[in-house]
Amino acid sequence: MKNFFSPQTFFFAIIFTIAFLSVQAQTQYYWNPAGSSTSAKDKNNWRVGSCSAATKAFPSTGGVANFSNCATTNCTIDTTFSVSNIAVTSGYSGTITQSGSNVVTCHKGSFKGGTFTGSSAAITCDSSLTIDGTAFTSTSGTLTTAEFTYKSGTFTHNSGSVIFKKGSTSITTLSSTSNSVSVTFYNAEFSSSIANTVFNVKNINIILSHTMKISGSNDLFLNSNTSSKIEVQGDLTITNGSTTSGGTCLLNFDGTGTQNLTGTTGGSGTGKLCNMKVNKSSGTLNYSNNITLGGSCQFEYTAGTINPGTSMFNCYYNNILKKTSNGEWDFNNLNMMGTGGRDSMIGTITVLGNFSTSHTGD
Repeated sequence: MKNFFSPQTFFFAIIFTIAFLSVQAQTQYYWNPAGSSTSAKDKNNWRVGSCSAATKAFPSTGGVANFSNCATTNCTIDTTFSVSNIAVTSGYSGTITQSGSNVVTCHKGSFKGGTFTGSSAAITCDSSLTIDGTAFTSTSGTLTTAEFTYKSGTFTHNSGSVIFKKGSTSITTLSSTSNSVSVTFYNAEFSSSIANTVFNVKNINIILSHTMKISGSNDLFLNSNTSSKIEVQGDLTITNGSTTSGGTCLLNFDGTGTQNLTGTTGGSGTGKLCNMKVNKSSGTLNYSNNITLGGSCQFEYTAGTINPGTSMFNCYYNNILKKTSNGEWDFNNLNMMGTGGRDSMIGTITVLGNFSTSHTGD
């Protein structure tokens, strides 16, 4: 019998299948309830393809959930909600409420209108989250995203946590429109579960009101090319195990209460930090474990009480320790390490324990 299924036919069949799945992956679903129902799990509340389409179906995992001027009816997410994209347009004026333990997952989340109210369940936008007009209240649980953009509307942290991770591009950007724009997070973690994790803090002032964590086993850099900063008002814990980290962003310790800077336990040189500044009007900043400044970074002391405890502070490469006030800046153990470059000290610094060098370069 003759075989009509040639390699060419097989090839085109694969191309057709990929194209078909690609089209399927971008199926558009429009929130447009016919009656008073607000239930997201009711398939009759969604139109497929257009606002007025006859076909109704619950959004698929590869689809796009659109909230627009099709209907401004409120929506209650009363089931697990997993789609490719969530697109809330400026024409939507209703309220989207995440109910109970129902997890919300998408690739991209774009919120440009209406109100979004999170619950205690997880929210994940694994590629990007954009807030540009929505009154957005996050979950009191964990929000996970890569790219974060805030332009307008409001962001309320709900005493929850946010995990920033590497996106699909080489640089993951956290941005707004200018450094005068502040966005406050309660707990924030910068994670390097993937190699070459680089965050760029651009035209935004990030305020961390409770805790900050730098985690992961791969290199992690916090950069800024717009003089943006991260205001650390609570504790900072470093568990990052990489010896290649740092960055050009500024961590400004300016909380008015007691703050703890907890370094790594994995040895000197792990979990390197970007530029830092201590500018506390009240309260004490406590050091513990191994704290290491990344290459070509500066640590500035302006004001506040420092309790160095039994910590080891390491200057890795081309670092500057700069004191710009009459306050007392104490270190327990201070070590100059690395294989090159020059470390500088400006002002009087007190070392209560050992001052050492493991620097092997010129």
